[in-house]
Amino acid sequence: MTQSSQPAGMSAEQLRLKTLRVKVHPSSWAWLNAAALETNLVWNHVNELCHKAAKPYYGRGKRLAAFDVDRLLAGTAKYLRYLPQHSIAQLTHEHASKRQTVRRSRLAWRTSSGPRRSLGWVPFRNGQMKFRDGAIRFAGRRFEYQLVVDLKQHARFPAL
Repeated sequence: MTQSSQPAGMSAEQLRLKTLRVKVHPSSWAWLNAAALETNLVWNHVNELCHKAAKPYYGRGKRLAAFDVDRLLAGTAKYLRYLPQHSIAQLTHEHASKRQTVRRSRLAWRTSSGPRRSLGWVPFRNGQMKFRDGAIRFAGRRFEYQLVVDLKQHARFPAL
């Protein structure tokens, strides 16, 4: 890791990432489930868009990068109710990295219902989610949470 990518005043040994496991209050479940449904909708749209670009009806195909898909989906958030534009951009980057990993033009569809439904998730970029007043702020909403793991057992991790 280079010095320019580290936060000011932190060495490489001090910089650690920690994944937090939290339980979200049940009052937020409906909103999060609806946002996960929209995430699956956008994922499937990006999937079909990339597949049609790679295998068109005529001519040479083109493998779309995340930047290309971002430009095609600019302004999509105003037609969606739950996902902000930065979440759509993060989703396209995730989709592009998955496509590049498996070297395929089409990934599996994400289903929102039925016995084989996909696990719900809502993508976000660094800095778009804030911890304030014992709650998480994301997309203009407040989500109350409860930590699954006690942070005091991690000596080097600062308390929230």
